[in-house]
Amino acid sequence: MLRRKKQPPSTHLSLAFQDVAGVPRDVDGSPYKSLDLSHNRVSKLHSLKTFTNLESLVLDNNKIGTHVQFPFLPHLTRLWLNNNEVDNLVIFIDKVAVQFPKLKELSMLNNPAAPSFFNGGTKDEYHAYRLYVISRIPTLEVLDQSKVTVEERKAAVKMKT
Repeated sequence: MLRRKKQPPSTHLSLAFQDVAGVPRDVDGSPYKSLDLSHNRVSKLHSLKTFTNLESLVLDNNKIGTHVQFPFLPHLTRLWLNNNEVDNLVIFIDKVAVQFPKLKELSMLNNPAAPSFFNGGTKDEYHAYRLYVISRIPTLEVLDQSKVTVEERKAAVKMKT
Protein backbone atom coordinates (compact mmCIF):
# COMPACT_ATOMS: atom_id res chain seq x y z
CA MET A 1 0.00 0.00 0.00
CA LEU A 2 1.40 3.33 -1.08
CA ARG A 3 1.21 6.10 1.49
CA ARG A 4 1.26 9.68 0.38
CA LYS A 5 2.78 12.36 2.47
CA LYS A 6 0.36 15.07 3.36
CA GLN A 7 1.44 18.19 1.51
CA PRO A 8 1.87 21.31 3.60
CA PRO A 9 -0.53 24.10 2.71
CA SER A 10 0.74 26.39 -0.02
CA THR A 11 2.30 29.66 1.06
CA HIS A 12 1.85 31.16 -2.43
CA LEU A 13 -1.38 32.65 -3.75
CA SER A 14 -1.71 33.66 -7.39
CA LEU A 15 -4.64 35.71 -8.57
CA ALA A 16 -2.82 36.82 -11.73
CA PHE A 17 -4.88 37.38 -14.87
CA GLN A 18 -8.19 37.09 -12.95
CA ASP A 19 -9.60 40.53 -13.82
CA VAL A 20 -9.95 41.35 -10.11
CA ALA A 21 -9.72 44.69 -8.32
CA GLY A 22 -8.20 43.10 -5.21
CA VAL A 23 -8.12 40.03 -3.03
CA PRO A 24 -11.59 38.64 -2.28
CA ARG A 25 -12.77 39.58 1.23
CA ASP A 26 -13.15 35.97 2.35
CA VAL A 27 -9.44 35.16 1.82
CA ASP A 28 -7.39 34.92 5.01
CA GLY A 29 -3.96 36.17 4.02
CA SER A 30 -2.08 35.13 7.16
CA PRO A 31 -0.70 31.80 5.81
CA TYR A 32 0.71 33.33 2.63
CA LYS A 33 4.29 34.46 2.10
CA SER A 34 3.90 35.22 -1.60
CA LEU A 35 1.07 36.92 -3.50
CA ASP A 36 0.81 37.56 -7.24
CA LEU A 37 -1.89 40.00 -8.31
CA SER A 38 -0.32 40.87 -11.67
CA HIS A 39 -2.35 41.74 -14.77
CA ASN A 40 -5.52 42.83 -13.00
CA ARG A 41 -7.39 46.04 -12.14
CA VAL A 42 -5.92 46.61 -8.68
CA SER A 43 -5.77 50.26 -7.58
CA LYS A 44 -6.34 49.91 -3.82
CA LEU A 45 -4.58 47.59 -1.40
CA HIS A 46 -6.81 47.61 1.70
CA SER A 47 -7.53 43.92 1.07
CA LEU A 48 -3.90 43.07 1.95
CA LYS A 49 -4.24 43.90 5.66
CA THR A 50 -4.50 40.22 6.62
CA PHE A 51 -1.36 39.26 4.67
CA THR A 52 0.86 39.94 7.68
CA ASN A 53 3.46 37.28 6.77
CA LEU A 54 3.89 38.37 3.17
CA GLU A 55 7.47 38.37 1.88
CA SER A 56 6.84 38.78 -1.86
CA LEU A 57 4.19 40.90 -3.56
CA VAL A 58 3.83 41.13 -7.35
CA LEU A 59 1.53 43.90 -8.58
CA ASP A 60 2.76 44.25 -12.18
CA ASN A 61 0.34 45.58 -14.81
CA ASN A 62 -2.32 47.06 -12.55
CA LYS A 63 -3.60 50.55 -11.75
CA ILE A 64 -1.48 51.33 -8.69
CA GLY A 65 -0.95 55.08 -8.37
CA THR A 66 1.18 57.38 -6.24
CA HIS A 67 -1.40 57.82 -3.50
CA VAL A 68 -2.18 54.15 -2.88
CA GLN A 69 -2.42 53.29 0.83
CA PHE A 70 -0.14 50.38 1.62
CA PRO A 71 -0.78 48.25 4.72
CA PHE A 72 2.21 47.77 7.02
CA LEU A 73 3.89 44.53 5.93
CA PRO A 74 6.87 43.99 8.24
CA HIS A 75 8.24 40.90 6.45
CA LEU A 76 7.97 42.07 2.84
CA THR A 77 11.32 41.81 1.03
CA ARG A 78 10.20 41.84 -2.64
CA LEU A 79 7.81 44.31 -4.28
CA TRP A 80 7.21 44.42 -8.02
CA LEU A 81 5.14 47.28 -9.40
CA ASN A 82 6.12 47.27 -13.07
CA ASN A 83 3.70 48.88 -15.54
CA ASN A 84 1.53 50.82 -13.12
CA GLU A 85 0.56 54.49 -12.72
CA VAL A 86 3.02 55.82 -10.13
CA ASP A 87 3.81 59.39 -11.17
CA ASN A 88 5.37 61.03 -8.09
CA LEU A 89 8.51 59.30 -6.89
CA VAL A 90 9.06 61.31 -3.69
CA ILE A 91 5.61 60.67 -2.23
CA PHE A 92 5.51 57.04 -3.35
CA ILE A 93 8.98 55.97 -2.19
CA ASP A 94 8.51 57.57 1.22
CA LYS A 95 5.40 55.41 1.72
CA VAL A 96 7.20 52.28 0.53
CA ALA A 97 10.13 52.93 2.90
CA VAL A 98 7.84 53.23 5.94
CA GLN A 99 5.39 50.42 5.19
CA PHE A 100 7.98 47.81 4.14
CA PRO A 101 10.97 48.16 6.50
CA LYS A 102 12.72 44.97 5.27
CA LEU A 103 12.40 45.63 1.54
CA LYS A 104 15.36 44.25 -0.42
CA GLU A 105 14.01 44.14 -3.97
CA LEU A 106 11.88 46.75 -5.73
CA SER A 107 10.94 46.91 -9.39
CA MET A 108 9.07 49.90 -10.81
CA LEU A 109 9.88 49.67 -14.52
CA ASN A 110 7.56 51.50 -16.89
CA ASN A 111 5.94 53.80 -14.34
CA PRO A 112 5.86 57.55 -15.11
CA ALA A 113 7.93 58.25 -11.96
CA ALA A 114 10.63 55.72 -12.91
CA PRO A 115 12.50 57.04 -15.95
CA SER A 116 14.14 54.35 -18.06
CA PHE A 117 14.78 53.26 -21.61
CA PHE A 118 11.28 51.71 -21.64
CA ASN A 119 9.46 55.02 -21.22
CA GLY A 120 11.78 57.52 -22.88
CA GLY A 121 13.90 58.41 -19.85
CA THR A 122 17.54 59.35 -20.31
CA LYS A 123 20.50 57.56 -18.77
CA ASP A 124 21.06 60.52 -16.41
CA GLU A 125 17.41 60.52 -15.32
CA TYR A 126 17.55 56.79 -14.63
CA HIS A 127 20.77 57.19 -12.64
CA ALA A 128 19.25 60.01 -10.53
CA TYR A 129 16.11 57.91 -9.98
CA ARG A 130 18.17 54.93 -8.79
CA LEU A 131 20.22 57.05 -6.39
CA TYR A 132 17.12 58.68 -4.93
CA VAL A 133 15.36 55.34 -4.33
CA ILE A 134 18.51 53.78 -2.84
CA SER A 135 18.96 56.81 -0.55
CA ARG A 136 15.40 56.46 0.78
CA ILE A 137 15.38 52.66 1.17
CA PRO A 138 18.73 51.67 2.73
CA THR A 139 17.82 47.96 2.87
CA LEU A 140 17.44 47.78 -0.92
CA GLU A 141 19.71 45.27 -2.70
CA VAL A 142 18.01 45.09 -6.12
CA LEU A 143 16.23 47.88 -8.00
CA ASP A 144 14.51 47.21 -11.32
CA GLN A 145 16.16 43.79 -11.58
CA SER A 146 19.66 45.29 -11.27
CA LYS A 147 21.78 44.84 -8.16
CA VAL A 148 22.54 47.96 -6.16
CA THR A 149 26.27 48.55 -6.53
CA VAL A 150 28.71 49.69 -3.87
CA GLU A 151 29.26 52.87 -5.88
CA GLU A 152 25.53 53.58 -6.01
CA ARG A 153 25.19 52.99 -2.28
CA LYS A 154 28.05 55.45 -1.55
CA ALA A 155 26.59 58.08 -3.89
CA ALA A 156 23.13 57.62 -2.34
CA VAL A 157 24.54 58.14 1.16
CA LYS A 158 26.23 61.36 0.02
CA MET A 159 23.00 62.47 -1.61
CA LYS A 160 21.10 62.00 1.65
CA THR A 161 23.52 64.08 3.75
